Amino acid sequence: MEGGHGRDLAVSSFLDGWRGGNNDNSFQDQDPSSTTQNQGGLEAGWEGEERFGATCDSTSLSIRLQMEFVKSENEETNQHEEKGETNFTSSSLHLSSWDPNPNPLAKEEFGGRWGKVCGHNEVCLFTVRPFYPIKVLNTRVCSQTLPAPGNKGYHGCLEFLQLQCKHSRRNMTIWEPNHFVFINSEGDTFFYSKREFLKWDQNKIEFFMKNMRDLTIQTMGQISPPILWSMVIWYCAIGIDKIKLGIKSQNASIQFLTNPSNLTHFNQEFDIARLVGPEIISYLIDGNRETWSNILYSSK
Repeated sequence: MEGGHGRDLAVSSFLDGWRGGNNDNSFQDQDPSSTTQNQGGLEAGWEGEERFGATCDSTSLSIRLQMEFVKSENEETNQHEEKGETNFTSSSLHLSSWDPNPNPLAKEEFGGRWGKVCGHNEVCLFTVRPFYPIKVLNTRVCSQTLPAPGNKGYHGCLEFLQLQCKHSRRNMTIWEPNHFVFINSEGDTFFYSKREFLKWDQNKIEFFMKNMRDLTIQTMGQISPPILWSMVIWYCAIGIDKIKLGIKSQNASIQFLTNPSNLTHFNQEFDIARLVGPEIISYLIDGNRETWSNILYSSK
């Protein structure tokens, strides 16, 4: 395994535990113009659930090859624009705007220019399964602000993902050890600390982590973690019959989400049109009435 010079290898995986299968299909001879970064669908060049990076494999080589193509295409675009030929445009402007270090140390071990950053985990995972939620196990998503070794002053994985989200008008969720990271469709990034969990007992931590993970996977990472957090609380309240769903007051639901303990006020304001019972809620989140009651009313 190559890469990871100067530090332990970073480890990342898909949040749903999807496993790559090592294949020997080389992308080095592939025509870069025939594959778009946005479509993804490349075969994973690593085995198992976890990817270790930065490493050079068939996936990273494919990305590097397309990067070479897009950058040369962008140079050609600039030449045409200088001549006033404004109809000539790059087919991958979002990728051409990504600016990682083209000449890191040991670049030949990664296939050439831009190869090392193209071998970073989040770039490779995204390319294989675009926008699927990612889990970073032992570090953080590198960026220009918090760069990986050898990439100081350049774009990192975060900027790559921001460009992808902005270009495709989609959101993305990444779980880091200390934060939930949410990139919206404008490319804006929000870091939500997991420090709140430190106040809780082990059972409550495990309950929230499992259910937020399941909901993140079910919604393809398109809903921000604070909303999913509120959804878990709301489902617990419905599951123990403290909330009966109806259609009346939007303000009541907003007040409940911001102050889940105020169940009495919520029920007074909310018209009871239909009841969603524990049996249905059990399909949405883990646990039972006793579990949900403990979650709602325990102080820790």
